Amino acid sequence: MFIAISFNAATAKAASLIQTAQTETTIDISWSQERSSVYEVLNYSIGWGEDMSSAKAMAEAGQVVVPNTASTYQMTGLKPGTKYYTYVVANCNYKKTESKKVNGKWQTITTKEPRKDVRELGGKIIGSTLNVNWEKIKGINKFNVYVATSKGGSFKKVKTVNGKKTSANIKKIGKQKVKGNKTYYVYVEGVKKVNGATYTTGLLYITPISKSGASSPIYYNTSEWNH
Repeated sequence: MFIAISFNAATAKAASLIQTAQTETTIDISWSQERSSVYEVLNYSIGWGEDMSSAKAMAEAGQVVVPNTASTYQMTGLKPGTKYYTYVVANCNYKKTESKKVNGKWQTITTKEPRKDVRELGGKIIGSTLNVNWEKIKGINKFNVYVATSKGGSFKKVKTVNGKKTSANIKKIGKQKVKGNKTYYVYVEGVKKVNGATYTTGLLYITPISKSGASSPIYYNTSEWNH
């Protein structure tokens, strides 16, 4: 995490920047503002990236701006197990003509490594049947199997199996029969109910499966898939 602080026509001081929480794909940050009679904070620009320059460029471009009353933010859509830099700038107006520069602090945050769960799939097309398998997971009530017929295509829920199962055989994707010469893109969603509430493992990885077997998982990016 990197916080950049400088006094000029556009920036003021944020007193600190810390990480408050993280998951595989999100990082929560928090900062505090130093009050001053010299300037008033209008808003904050936030940037992040896998290197300091891209984080700074994102902030300076104003892609993410939050009100001056904000002191927290959650970055989403991050890559699991990846180190990120975060850059926060306080945009301000000066009340006086004084000008000075205040050094900031920086550190890095790494998102959590992906859990070993139904996101890691095996499988193969045998004849006209798509076989999908996964490791056993405790506490799951059922598994939903989703398949897309092309990379970036729409997913269809093709089968639901009991939580004790570790595989599913698929013969049709919608109304279309499975073809042995195609590659299908698959993810399996685990579903668990607790005190009337339903929780799912969600969509993070997609596994291409063909007659040659299962390929390396693809990290799910919302901008690249019609989901």
